[in-house]
Amino acid sequence: MTTDQKLEIENKLGAGKVIWKRDHTIEARYGFFYRFKQTAEGKSKLVQRIFPDAQIIDYEEMWRAWPKDSYFKVLFKLPDY
Repeated sequence: MTTDQKLEIENKLGAGKVIWKRDHTIEARYGFFYRFKQTAEGKSKLVQRIFPDAQIIDYEEMWRAWPKDSYFKVLFKLPDY
């Protein structure tokens, strides 16, 4: 996968941080200060809507005592990557 393709995927995700792992999985992190009824499951459904062929491996809320460091994590795999 080229750098341009990765950048396009990152832009579509709209996540605060995208981590490309060696095992060919992708971790999207969506930071939050307040949840405003958002959930990790909701973010996984968002990834599934953006990339219908994505295989969702895991999703979870990573809550931190300092709120600005909290985030929703979605770990997924794309068939082309």
